[in-house]
Amino acid sequence: MLHVVSNSAALDSCQRIVREEDAVLFMGKAAGSAKNMDCSATYAIEADLPDGRIKPPQGVECIGYDKFVDLVVEHTNCVTWS
Repeated sequence: MLHVVSNSAALDSCQRIVREEDAVLFMGKAAGSAKNMDCSATYAIEADLPDGRIKPPQGVECIGYDKFVDLVVEHTNCVTWS
């Protein structure tokens, strides 16, 4: 399952149910709150990271919108946390 976190206030809810085999993507206002999650892969949309942020925390991969589309296609189920 792909969990798309678009609001940092929803992060706690997402953390409670994310599983090891899931992937998490931080985007929009939540990109600045990106952190390594206890799952198979954690991503952040690079264009959404706040100005001056050189790179995301360790374990979080910066991606573009093309990779975002690939992730949606790759995962059968997707949940948006906003």
